Amino acid sequence: MIEGSVIRANQCAAGYVKELNEDLGHSCGGFSTKIHALVDAFGNPVKFALSLGNDHNITRAKELQDPKNTSVLGDEGYVSKVFVNFL
Repeated sequence: MIEGSVIRANQCAAGYVKELNEDLGHSCGGFSTKIHALVDAFGNPVKFALSLGNDHNITRAKELQDPKNTSVLGDEGYVSKVFVNFL
């Protein structure tokens, strides 16, 4: 199973140093980070990745998924011809 979830961040979480990759994105709700997770059939986490809160779910799908797995359960955010061909 693969899914992404948005986490809201306080404005002071952005910090003052611009060189750091904090994965904070601007959206209409403010600063946010998206957690992309791959879990097994029991819901136990296998891998996870962070991205900007306004990134699409498909941006981290290849990074999380192992191409030798043949069954993937995900919502409509993970539907694309490129990802299906990758699997």
